[in-house]
Amino acid sequence: MVEIHSDSKMVAENCRQARIWIKDYIQQRKQGKRESSLSGGTDILSLMLGRPDVFSDDFVVDELLGFFGAATETTHNVFQTILTHLCKDKDSITKIRSEFSKVYSEQLKSDPSLASAPKSE
Repeated sequence: MVEIHSDSKMVAENCRQARIWIKDYIQQRKQGKRESSLSGGTDILSLMLGRPDVFSDDFVVDELLGFFGAATETTHNVFQTILTHLCKDKDSITKIRSEFSKVYSEQLKSDPSLASAPKSE
């Protein structure tokens, strides 16, 4: 028998909660309690809900979780690529800092309250 680590239990519970939340959202959409912000029902969820003969609720949940996961993975890969580039090319860091300073100076003219913002923000 395989022992399940406490972190694995937490991940499993988080996944269960995410599925419950998405299923609840799907029900709200079906009942008209929530609506798409896109006109004409052109979002992916509206399209899937429009074909219950093809897409079961569980299938829709799986697809939505897949989209969220793919977006997270894509974001991760982009940041990893950027950081790798910046580590290898010090000139790029200099260019980014220069551009940031220029944009910050321009924004400071229109919003002087930025001067009092902490550097971390």
